[in-house]
Amino acid sequence: MELEEKKPVVKEDPDKPQQYDGTRNSTEPKSDTKSEKNICENFCKFEPDLVPYKLFYFSFYGAIGAIFPFMSLYFKQLGFSPNQIGLISGVRPLIGFVVVQFGDL
Repeated sequence: MELEEKKPVVKEDPDKPQQYDGTRNSTEPKSDTKSEKNICENFCKFEPDLVPYKLFYFSFYGAIGAIFPFMSLYFKQLGFSPNQIGLISGVRPLIGFVVVQFGDL
């Protein structure tokens, strides 16, 4: 039976703050904090020219999100049968999926 060599144990400075870089048992400090800042600066850009478009999309999809759950009640009030309401509610997303496929033509 062979004897395995023992690796020397290196004690770390307890006053030195430990930083985690995503690997197990990492004691090396992070070296790339500047790139994290650049990512945030690029991602969080504010472009005043796009504010009207952003407000429009926020309002439009907010209104759709508020109204869409009540569409089946509206169809019921118009006199549709439950089968018709289910058909309309189920076919609508399928039509949207098919139309998106032809949008690139």
